[in-house]
Amino acid sequence: MRERVVALRDEIDKLLSERSTAVGQVVNLDSSDKQYLSAEENVLKDFRDLGLVEFSKLYIDSRKRHSARDITTIGTLAVCATGIFPGAFGVLNGIKHTNPKQIGGGGIGFLISGATLTAAPVLIHGGAAITAKVAGERLSKQLGEVQCKTTDKLAEDTKLLTQILNAKAQENNIQPRTETYQVMGKLLEDRSEFLKKEKKYQKREMIESFISYAAKGGPQIAFGTCVARAGYRYNRNPYKLFKGVAQGATANEASWAIWMLDTVQKQTRNEIKNYKEAHATVQPAFSQTNEELKKLEASIGH
Repeated sequence: MRERVVALRDEIDKLLSERSTAVGQVVNLDSSDKQYLSAEENVLKDFRDLGLVEFSKLYIDSRKRHSARDITTIGTLAVCATGIFPGAFGVLNGIKHTNPKQIGGGGIGFLISGATLTAAPVLIHGGAAITAKVAGERLSKQLGEVQCKTTDKLAEDTKLLTQILNAKAQENNIQPRTETYQVMGKLLEDRSEFLKKEKKYQKREMIESFISYAAKGGPQIAFGTCVARAGYRYNRNPYKLFKGVAQGATANEASWAIWMLDTVQKQTRNEIKNYKEAHATVQPAFSQTNEELKKLEASIGH
């Protein structure tokens, strides 16, 4: 994908260079014509730069999501593995062989599992941030620096182009092209706003994940601590041993309850979000049915 974008950028640069050369070879151009063509070239370069900026954002976000997904998968396996093998099997074997210290060892497994679960957001979002930084640096080297990084500059250059056009009073010949630029600018602005909202949504999700993982992992840490303490400290007192295990199991029930509620609320929110998007009167900026995109296709065809 990166190679394809670099090839497209090089092709656009080549066309812009050929355009500039052709304009320079035209004779009998007055100052207003040159001013218009120069302003139009700035607009075209803005579109190129903003296209590269948008791709960079989407590409880096994609790499972040892939990294977060992979780390989440590994973390889930680690939580389950430490909870099942050293944890559950340790407790079961301790009960089977009447070995309280082995029960305490199982508690350590649950303790590690809960700690891993609690620390998961740090690993997930930290790893995703590092991946994004590395991907951004590599992409920046391939694409190079861009002059236009926001739609504000495009709006200024398009406004200047329109002013020059109005001053030249040649609207019949060139107006359709400026309308195309305005439609493209509006579309890019909408897509930029969409990405900003998506970034805010991801930030909220990150904060919520820290809270939810802590709420899930905390009781499990308490469970592992109670079992380990009971197994090692009360290995000669069965009553206190099993009382400690029961206390830990009671605390762990909170973890399972929070886990189930969190799953339900996430799924419910996703369904509500999908429903709103499906019944929205204005299509998202990246939708093929977006009205601005249809106008752009129509203006280009014209």
